[in-house]
Amino acid sequence: MMEARAGALSGRYETGEKLGTGGMSNVYKATDRILERTVAVKILAEHLSDDERFVARFRRDALAVAKLIHPNIVQVYDTGIDEGRHYIVMEYVRGRSGAQILQKQGSHGGE
Repeated sequence: MMEARAGALSGRYETGEKLGTGGMSNVYKATDRILERTVAVKILAEHLSDDERFVARFRRDALAVAKLIHPNIVQVYDTGIDEGRHYIVMEYVRGRSGAQILQKQGSHGGE
């Protein structure tokens, strides 16, 4: 499992607490040093960073979401590679994750 390294991704995004983890990536709360705002940074899992298929899928996902504009979809601000770590920078939204909501209410909305 990959942890954020000291310093900032690409000298810009200072990672902080881990917000979530999945099979392909970890998501961290971060600070954009240039625009001075809080963002979420998704970093591809280290064990997948050498697999061209997973890297291509990760980048495709970033490009697809970046084209979507909707109040209920987080915005993608940036994507890049830093010392072999592939990352996507997204809008940070406070609150519970979808997984947390489903865990509490169940998949039927509490019915």
